Amino acid sequence: AFDHRFYDVAWMGLDYVLYRSTNGGGSFSPFHAFGSNAANRVLWLEQSYADPAVMVVQQVQGNTSRLWRTTDDGATWTQLTLPGTQRNLFFRLGGTNPGEIWLGYTNRPNGQKVYRSTDGGATWQNITTAMLDGAEVWGVAHQVGTDGGVYVALKNGRVLYRNNTMPDWDEYSAGLPVSTEPIRIV
Repeated sequence: AFDHRFYDVAWMGLDYVLYRSTNGGGSFSPFHAFGSNAANRVLWLEQSYADPAVMVVQQVQGNTSRLWRTTDDGATWTQLTLPGTQRNLFFRLGGTNPGEIWLGYTNRPNGQKVYRSTDGGATWQNITTAMLDGAEVWGVAHQVGTDGGVYVALKNGRVLYRNNTMPDWDEYSAGLPVSTEPIRIV
């Protein structure tokens, strides 16, 4: 991932280490180690558009994912307390609030699929409804410029949308291939 502020700064994870490049990806140097076990891989990094000093890293540790958050360009990292323990999760940072995080779980029980935090992961609001029963979340995307608008991509092509004024999710799947299995939605 490239830094939103600097065209020549890029980030990547390898094993348990977050690496940074300052030459457009020509070379990378270790930036921060999340433990010392090579099996606990850094899987995903997202930087806040609202405050580029805020980043969240997903690290897989066995059958569980952990999220680590920084608010000072990576000088310090805090492990977030998540609403569930599962390896397969997808997250997205809000586009206007650096404390907003959307979180979707792939294989959680009904009623425990999608969450939202507005305080950097200190607390979580469950925004799951029966519309998500039996679904497997495969991607989450916040729509900037809406009143809390978020899309969730589900295995097999379904896409749902919801914002703060809606009591439930709306289906947005018309015209999508049935066999779609998204990695991320943007």
